[in-house]
Amino acid sequence: MKNEQKGCAATPSTKSGGIFYFEDDHRDRAARYTVKYGVAFKRGGTKYISELIQKGIDDGTRTATITGNWDIESHIRIPSDFTLIFDGCYLKMADTTFDNMFVNEHHNTEIGRTISGTDKNIRLIGKNGAIIDGGTYNGLSEYNQNKEGRPSIRLNVLISFTNVDRFEVTGLKIHNFRWWAFCSLYCQNGHIHDIDLKADDTCIDKDGNVYHGLSLDLYYDMHVKQADGIDIRRGCHDIVIEDIRGFAGDDLVALTCLDGSDLKNYSVEGMPDDLCNITVRNINGCALDACVRILCQGNSTLHDVLIDGVCDMSDKISGINGRGLQAIRLGDSHILYGSDLGEGDKCYNITVKNVRSRAVYAMYFGGKPIKNLVYENIETFDDGGYIDNHWETN
Repeated sequence: MKNEQKGCAATPSTKSGGIFYFEDDHRDRAARYTVKYGVAFKRGGTKYISELIQKGIDDGTRTATITGNWDIESHIRIPSDFTLIFDGCYLKMADTTFDNMFVNEHHNTEIGRTISGTDKNIRLIGKNGAIIDGGTYNGLSEYNQNKEGRPSIRLNVLISFTNVDRFEVTGLKIHNFRWWAFCSLYCQNGHIHDIDLKADDTCIDKDGNVYHGLSLDLYYDMHVKQADGIDIRRGCHDIVIEDIRGFAGDDLVALTCLDGSDLKNYSVEGMPDDLCNITVRNINGCALDACVRILCQGNSTLHDVLIDGVCDMSDKISGINGRGLQAIRLGDSHILYGSDLGEGDKCYNITVKNVRSRAVYAMYFGGKPIKNLVYENIETFDDGGYIDNHWETN
């Protein structure tokens, strides 16, 4: 029996696990919904959420609650002093899009590169199993970005914050990120916690066959490469990252203070450039590269970091086949990052403790030795290695 309600594009025919499936005989269904993972996503999510945010501004509550399953066609800007609640919703980037899902209001603007353009007090609060999802991979990578009309790879970050003071991101399941799940630059006083990460584990072999499960031995079969989870970068300080679970195709949590485009495009006039006063706690998951990575480059300064509690769970998570490369990666000796890496007077006061690893190595040391590095209670199991030392001591 058809639903005769005016404006109804499709009739719910079966409900399973809280998800409605729709009959296919309505001509305008394709114009209003897309289907992926067996879920019907309503089109127009950017407009829907932007209007919710505007309503929260207009009525003075400075709060909006998202429900339902939605395609997101372009980025959504979140203003200062605003709480966005994700209540059991499922948000997916629309096919063929090249954009972030959520950014702060002054992200990537001229005023956003000044202290007067600092956004403040932004909270993203997930509950009841809320999911944000990268959807179908758009093919944009670090290797082809800015070529043949393609945009920057940074548009493939699902949540991207720049120049934000006091923020919280919690309670979200972040799936199938097209590059990184979350990235912050020149942000301070933040709390990222209780996040479940699930990278896209699709692989394609040399004969074009599709399979699932990432592995070091078949790295180049990965469909989505360099897929980090949580990235805290240049100019960030006083941030706590804790209770992060799941898996990533590259680094699960990365603390990287780099020169280059970070300095050129995102520096904030009058703000320090160093990455410091970061706490990483209770990381329970695995990554094809490192569960936690620290990298300092060139004239950058990275200091006063505590990593306490990292458990490599690659034996329990199906997205990774075999084991990851490292539980903790400190510095790098790869030519990709230049020759001035992790020098003692630029990367210092790093404490790593309570690590349980079955990775190829529990810890990797690269570049120049870190000053005042303390590591303790590093445990390996299932034939995992201990330390892979590539420090340049001359």
